[in-house]
Amino acid sequence: MEDFKSRKFFENQLDRWGLLYKALSEECKEKVISSLSLIDDATRHEAIAKWYGDRKVSEVEKKNIALKNGFFNVDHFEEMLIKKISWSKWCFSKFKPEIPEYFQSRRSQLDQVTYFLLRVRNQDLANELFFRLNEGEATFSEIANNFSEGPERRNGGLVGPVSMTTPHPSLVKIFQSSQSGQLWEPQKIEDWWVVVKLIKLNHVVLNSQLELKLSEELGEKYIESLIKYDLSNTKPV
Repeated sequence: MEDFKSRKFFENQLDRWGLLYKALSEECKEKVISSLSLIDDATRHEAIAKWYGDRKVSEVEKKNIALKNGFFNVDHFEEMLIKKISWSKWCFSKFKPEIPEYFQSRRSQLDQVTYFLLRVRNQDLANELFFRLNEGEATFSEIANNFSEGPERRNGGLVGPVSMTTPHPSLVKIFQSSQSGQLWEPQKIEDWWVVVKLIKLNHVVLNSQLELKLSEELGEKYIESLIKYDLSNTKPV
C-alpha cells in the first residue's frame, strides 16, 4: 500500500473532502506573508517556547501535540504557530486604518447581553406570572423553573451573556431601551407570551485585543476575495 504521508492530493480530491477552501486559504496566507520579515529567529524561538511553556508541554509530548493538531511533523506544527503570529501581525499592519469603521459595522454583533426570560403559550398565565414577579412574590428563577415552557427553564430562565445577534429581534429592541434590572410586561413574540428582565447589556470597547481580532477578520475577508478571484478570474473588490 502506498505511504499515505507521501501522497499529493489534487484539487478535486480536496474539494470532495471539503478541504479545498482551507488549502487555498493557507496557500494565500503563506504568499502574502512570505515576503515580509515579520519575526526574527530569536523571537521565533521565544514564541514557540512560550506556547509550549504556557501549556506545560514537555519535550517528549511535542509529537503527540503535533498529531492532535493534525501534523505528522513537529517542525511543520511549529511553522504553523509562527505563521499564525506572522499572519496576525500582517493583518494588523495592513488593515489598521480600516478597523474603526469596521468596528462600528460589527458593534451590534459584538455587544453582549445577559437577561432572564420565561415563555408560555397562555396569555393569562403570562400576566399572572408577571404580576407575581413584579410584586416580589417569587424570584425569576423560581418562576422560570416551574412554569417556563422553553429550554431556558433548565437554567432558571437565565440567558447569557450572549451576542446581541442571538435573541429574537423583538427582544433586542426591548434591551436597547431598557435599564439594568428592568422587568417587562408580557410581550407576544410569534407563538409565545414572553416575560423578560434585563440583567446587563455590555457595550464592547475597542481595545488592542479586539483591534487584533477585527484586523484578522478583515484579513480573512481579503483572502476570501483572492480565492474568489482565483476561481472565477473576476477582479476582487
